[in-house]
Amino acid sequence: MSAELVFDEENGIVNIVYIGTVTLEERKKLADKTSLLYSRLRPLLILVDVRELVMDLTLGEQKAIAKYMASDLKMGHARVAVLHSEGHNPSFLIDAHVVNSGTKLRAQFDNRVEACEWLKGG
Repeated sequence: MSAELVFDEENGIVNIVYIGTVTLEERKKLADKTSLLYSRLRPLLILVDVRELVMDLTLGEQKAIAKYMASDLKMGHARVAVLHSEGHNPSFLIDAHVVNSGTKLRAQFDNRVEACEWLKGG
């Protein structure tokens, strides 16, 4: 898997970094691991970095992972920011489906500082 899960204790933010191609099953495993390790945090702040992600999931797989993430009851209180390159969000369809499910996610960050400020309520 080309993904990294790191907790930034100073800022209280769970960082998920995708690099290269990440399969549907790998994403599900990482979502499960994030839920297992961090769902107890209040607030649960997650920064997903997709700047180096190569989107290789079909439209159906993208919808499936969005539904999978949105259906995790332990993660329903999460506030998620997606960090992407300027003008290019490879996970746009996933983000849109997750937002439509009611999750507090905003996918329009191309600046890490702004994403972190938004997560912390600034």
